[in-house]
Amino acid sequence: MQKVGFIGLDAEEKTYFEEKLGGQFRLLFYPTPVDADKLDPEIEVLSVFTNTKVDEALLNKLPRLKLIACRSTGYDNIDADAVRARGIAVANTPGYGSSSVAEYTFALILTLSRKLPGILHQTYSSEPNRRAERGFDLYGKTIGIIGLGNIGKGVAQIAYGLGMRILAFDTRVDEKIAGWLKIEYVDDLDFLLAQSDIVTLHIPYTPLNHHLININKLARMKSNAIVINTARGDLIDTVALVKALDRGDIAGAALDVVEDEYLLDPDDLIDLAASQDRAAKATIRHALALLALERMPNVIVTNHNAYNTVEALDNIHRLTVENIVGFCAGVRVNLV
Repeated sequence: MQKVGFIGLDAEEKTYFEEKLGGQFRLLFYPTPVDADKLDPEIEVLSVFTNTKVDEALLNKLPRLKLIACRSTGYDNIDADAVRARGIAVANTPGYGSSSVAEYTFALILTLSRKLPGILHQTYSSEPNRRAERGFDLYGKTIGIIGLGNIGKGVAQIAYGLGMRILAFDTRVDEKIAGWLKIEYVDDLDFLLAQSDIVTLHIPYTPLNHHLININKLARMKSNAIVINTARGDLIDTVALVKALDRGDIAGAALDVVEDEYLLDPDDLIDLAASQDRAAKATIRHALALLALERMPNVIVTNHNAYNTVEALDNIHRLTVENIVGFCAGVRVNLV
């Protein structure tokens, strides 16, 4: 019986996979963060979420591994070169939560545009500061969507319903949806940044777009603009974002993802502080920048939660089962 390892499931998720896969496979469950030394070397399928880094060191513990079943659409947590060298297949769960993430994106936009954190803080104040609480309408404003895939299209649909002007930056143009939602595709990212009142990111992370939004790009934006990131943390230079906000180059930010978001445990930082490794020092800089962001009244930071709805998780689980069963039956399902 083939062994399938799952990393980072809660009790309800374990029950689901036991019911769906337990009769066909021997299932093994491991916590997050995983101790690679405790992984069964006979595992042939490994299922992970984005908070588990699958690098060469982990792969070396699994000599029989044939498939990595990602419980996510993104798979930048997988060492592409290492799996390619080993001939290991990778499957993802595309489109599982397009509506969920799009709706969460607008939850963040509305929270910032109407200054809800400050308003909630002053709810029982006898003398609320109405000037400080004053937000702005979304109607008639310009939203710049970087990446018009399934999630980006969902964001565009909501923006259209709110009467916003929609700019989109993407390598592929969908003429049908552009006509339907009156989307203006642009091929100049700087133009989008300069025109937009709200900039929101919905692209996968690759080494080529690392720090796509950096100090120079932030300087292109309006001083009253806000930036939203529900995609991947490494798309935005966190330190540069702190500087831009501190100088008033932009008006606010809402981040569901940040650089090194899963390495910010205090114990990990203590160990990193003693390291002379460049990557460790970068992580510490990101941690300090995140602390600065969390103290800013015009910034919202949430813990990678945009995907987290009942419907989206149901889709993730269903697609993961289909990917594992299909692959083991010789059918190519959602391989990337």
